Amino acid sequence: MRDGTAQLAAAVGQLSRRYPELRFSWGAPDAGFPSLALLDAAHEGMLEQWLSATGQLAPGIDRKTAASYLLSILTWQLGQALGALYLSRLPLAPFGPQQVGVRHTLAGAPGAQALDFDFCVQLDAHGSPLDRKAMSASLVALLTPLLEGLHRRTRLARRAMWALATDGISAGFLSFGKRVGEANLAMAEAEAILRRPDLPLHNTRWRFVTVESGGRSEAFRLRGGCCRLYLGGHPFCTTCVLRDEPDQLARLRAYLARSQ
Repeated sequence: MRDGTAQLAAAVGQLSRRYPELRFSWGAPDAGFPSLALLDAAHEGMLEQWLSATGQLAPGIDRKTAASYLLSILTWQLGQALGALYLSRLPLAPFGPQQVGVRHTLAGAPGAQALDFDFCVQLDAHGSPLDRKAMSASLVALLTPLLEGLHRRTRLARRAMWALATDGISAGFLSFGKRVGEANLAMAEAEAILRRPDLPLHNTRWRFVTVESGGRSEAFRLRGGCCRLYLGGHPFCTTCVLRDEPDQLARLRAYLARSQ
């Protein structure tokens, strides 16, 4: 590898060892980690596996709800991995779906299962740290095959899916920012990356809030999209778009109070 690429690979490897719970590593997509570029009309078996696994988490949901829930899970986990790379100030050049491989794991007993995604990346060197434009373009390129594949399979509206993707990526950035004590940086960068009106990621409904309770404050992300799980009889999540904001904030304050 060229020196720049070798240095980037070493930095990604160090990050992945430091944060193994984020489930990412350096490496080229292969049969074990199919690239996101393969989610076209000829290679959608992987999508069917993901939809089936998601359906096992919430039996009885329809295909559109499975696609929505899948996106909520996958993009949150992807957002944490990409947030780790970006907020660690690695020099990231624009990248696309052919440079990111994904595999899924469904584990646990029925009724208590967890769906996780592992990622491998092989990125180009000679980018710039905290390059918002490059990350914006990379996210659109990366997510487009996934969303188009899900649209073909389930007919879930593209706009609804982009809203869910933005929710997941922004929450993932914030999650990693909290982990390393840089929540404010994570929120500022996510805002700048995702709130570009020229991108399909743009959604005015989601936002970050800081909630205080009992002398403690913490940042959270309020949703702009809906995972549709309520259609299967599941309760609304705390930051569901179907709750009004005073209710969301009250629930977040109660969560803080319980966690102290």
